[in-house]
Amino acid sequence: MRFTLVTSTTRGRLEWANWTTSAAHLALLGFATQSDERRIWAVCLLLIGTISLFAWAGNYRRWRAIVDTPTSRVESAAQGYVELSGRARWPGAEPLRSRLRDIPCCWYWFQIEEQGSKDEWTVQSQGESPAPFLLDDGSGQCVIHPGEAEIHSRHREVWLHDDLRYTELTILPDDPLYAIGAFSSERPFDAKGGVDAAIGVLLAKWKDDRARLLERFDLDRNGELDVQEWTLARRQARREVETRRAQAAHEPALHVMRRPRDNRLFLLSNMEPESLARKYVLWKWAHLGLLFAGLIAGSALLIN
Repeated sequence: MRFTLVTSTTRGRLEWANWTTSAAHLALLGFATQSDERRIWAVCLLLIGTISLFAWAGNYRRWRAIVDTPTSRVESAAQGYVELSGRARWPGAEPLRSRLRDIPCCWYWFQIEEQGSKDEWTVQSQGESPAPFLLDDGSGQCVIHPGEAEIHSRHREVWLHDDLRYTELTILPDDPLYAIGAFSSERPFDAKGGVDAAIGVLLAKWKDDRARLLERFDLDRNGELDVQEWTLARRQARREVETRRAQAAHEPALHVMRRPRDNRLFLLSNMEPESLARKYVLWKWAHLGLLFAGLIAGSALLIN
């Protein structure tokens, strides 16, 4: 038996949180219905309101990030927190292949669950592709590092086989791709720490091939580098580093998007941002309604 759902879904933390809070609401109501005590009902309703407060805040924060961040072009984007929109591309000649269906993709997430005796599903295996892929908006390409991103995909496949349920989400090559996160542009030869650090790296590489190092700089051929010869090697390393840096200055920058260090929203999706914003608005209003209903009803029961 196999069935397919084409509605949008997500591997993101907040989406699971929204459904988890809904389950918590039902569990609290179920617990309250087992009791005739007003105090139990009041506590459960107040807890429902409190849970909805945090859920409302999370949805509001994501909605504001989407609607308040203007879309930038890759080649002209400022360094920092930006929003990009383009097409998904795989950087290699051979595309990544999804774990369960073995189809070409740029990213995948999968889950395998086993059905228990009480129709409960237990996760047996779960994972996702950590490999970077590209966003191409016509002006340039940005390397997307998907780790720790909240990822929404309209490609969701679910099927059953024996007692197992398989779920796979994918972002496919040439899919529309919306991304919001920490953007930076790096030169291919930009070395952290500057020229001196790059010289140290180059000298360490030369030391790995000692025979070649001695051939180049052991002027008296005694099998060792004295102070004068080592100084010569350092001067040559500096010249090579400075030459490479000068050449790299004329090469195109490598644009990269990662998770922001300040814990702001890092979101990737092959859905339209307007659709994502509407989803967050619906959850926001739902949790706001539950917040006020829970707090008002719970407080009324405590007072009376």
